[in-house]
Amino acid sequence: MPDADVPYLSHSVLEIRKQVAPAYPPAGRALGLPEVVCLANVLGGEDGVPLEVTVSKCLPEFEAATRDALLKWRWYPTLDEDGAPQKFMTTIRVTYKLPDAGTPLFDPEFAEGVLAVGALHAPADSVLLHPRATTVLFRVYGATGLDPIGVPVLALAAEMDVRGFETFAIHARGMAGPSAVIGDVKGLVGAGIGFSQRGTEGP
Repeated sequence: MPDADVPYLSHSVLEIRKQVAPAYPPAGRALGLPEVVCLANVLGGEDGVPLEVTVSKCLPEFEAATRDALLKWRWYPTLDEDGAPQKFMTTIRVTYKLPDAGTPLFDPEFAEGVLAVGALHAPADSVLLHPRATTVLFRVYGATGLDPIGVPVLALAAEMDVRGFETFAIHARGMAGPSAVIGDVKGLVGAGIGFSQRGTEGP
């Protein structure tokens, strides 16, 4: 990537303003791999908007999806020693999990108007990424049998108030009719979690 004077920053020290999960590529589904990991180098501008994304390690079928998603990410500006915004370079690891046939790994429509979208297959309590978020929304795709709190579903959609996140409401779909249950937020750690945060700011 260009400009050797741009500092390299670990992604753990950057503050994410908007994070977009990649769509699982149809061509990748045919490979049947349970997990695919891609690494990408990102050159971020002074305003926190990606200027360039270079996928450095990835199967060809997943390169475009990784690049397209990371170009939509946004970070809060990083400051140099004088307190001025600066460009930065960082490396991001993207992990794909094979979804059940016919189910999307992430629903792009679900991401509209969010502050941040978290990684898939993460513990539900790790979605609290942004201090200005007031509500966390997330979905579980491809659930079969019983979910972690014993509800038989095909898919779940949940909304959680982060100001009191000990419990949340789950609206189960795919049964005879819609239903809602209350569960421990730390119990929802199943496969195919995609989530977003809504707050006072737009994306």
